[in-house]
Amino acid sequence: MKGEELWFLPFFYVQDERYAAGAGRAGAALSDKVRAKMDGFENLEELRKSIDNIDNAIIAMFAERFKVTAKVGHYKAINGLPAKDVNRELVQFNRISELANTYGLDPEFAKELLSNVINRVVKNHEVIAREFELHKS
Repeated sequence: MKGEELWFLPFFYVQDERYAAGAGRAGAALSDKVRAKMDGFENLEELRKSIDNIDNAIIAMFAERFKVTAKVGHYKAINGLPAKDVNRELVQFNRISELANTYGLDPEFAKELLSNVINRVVKNHEVIAREFELHKS
């Protein structure tokens, strides 16, 4: 990361210019490399359609992830395990950070995203545990 140039995007930072075709650098024009990467795109509408498709895939994957974490929540409730597993979270944060680096995404952004997901999952697990306790008796 040291000496790498960061590209600033509206909501996060990308450490690899191939993922920052629409970003700008202070005082510099888009590089020839980036322009070459954009050659395959006809227009802004095509780029936006691509973004929409990616967003659809992200939402579908989140939905699937939350279905699986709901099953984890039920397992935890049945077995008297706590909703929050700090050790698992640490492993996940390290794994996400490595994945982000692999794909040229800012690891801090990836960890913030994971943190939001984990917070929601823990809340869901707490609700599942409360409901389990109510119906247990």
